[in-house]
Amino acid sequence: STPLLYPNAADLAKGAYSNAGTQYVHDVPSLQGLVAYGKARGVRVVPEYDTPGHAAAWGEGYPGITVQCPSYTQ
Repeated sequence: STPLLYPNAADLAKGAYSNAGTQYVHDVPSLQGLVAYGKARGVRVVPEYDTPGHAAAWGEGYPGITVQCPSYTQ
């Protein structure tokens, strides 16, 4: 899974998966390119938005939009 970097909410990706400190994120133009690449080959690319399962990661960039859960540990 790779998060999408929204231009108007870039901090949503702060809690995204990282491998050895390197974050892998798509921005809107790269996602558009991926969709076009698939379309040219007869493949429909359907972005999947994992919510609420990954909503805790949003709290890394925007702490005020998530509920603090006492059993959640970082």
